[in-house]
Amino acid sequence: MRCNAVAPGAVGGDRIERVLQGRAEAEHKTLEEERVAAMSVQSLKRFVNPKDIAALILFMTSDAGKSISGQVLPIDNDAQTSS
Repeated sequence: MRCNAVAPGAVGGDRIERVLQGRAEAEHKTLEEERVAAMSVQSLKRFVNPKDIAALILFMTSDAGKSISGQVLPIDNDAQTSS
């Protein structure tokens, strides 16, 4: 039995836009200021594309991924967290 996990970062789309808008309003910032802040921790400077997550899952469940087991696979555009 194989067991793996996919760990997506912030996924592009309507939901993240609502999250950014909510943060901007709560912090009395503009949406663009909040977007810049969100991108500041993204090495690749973009949100994760949902199609990329689907492609990873398809790979992991195909014969090509049959030897990968017990892994957590981040798909987060190399998001950096502060400690």
